[in-house]
Amino acid sequence: MGWRTIIIEQSQQVSLHLDNLKIRMLEGDYLVPLQDISVVIFNNYKLNVTTQLLCKMSRYQICVIICEKNGLPSVVMNPIAGNYVTFKNQETQLNMNPSRPGDL
Repeated sequence: MGWRTIIIEQSQQVSLHLDNLKIRMLEGDYLVPLQDISVVIFNNYKLNVTTQLLCKMSRYQICVIICEKNGLPSVVMNPIAGNYVTFKNQETQLNMNPSRPGDL
C-alpha cells in the first residue's frame, strides 16, 4: 500500500511506464513508482489518461479522483480487486439476527 498522494494539475498526459506513473510536462517527464501511491487526483479537465494506467492503478489499489473545471471532485474510482471491506460489511449484515426489530 502506497503512502503518496499525487495531484496532477499542469500535465497534459499521464501514462504507464514500467509500473511507474509517467507524468508528461513541458519541462520534462516525471516517473513515480505505483507502489508508492495511495491516491491520485486529476485536477485538469484537458488531461489525457491511458486505460492501461487506470487498470494498473486498480491492481495497486490506488484511489483515483477526477475533478471538474472548478476543481471540485466529480468522480472517485476505487479498485474492486483486493477491496474486501464491502464484502465484509455485507456478510456482517447478512449474519445479523436481531432479537427484536429495533435492535439493529
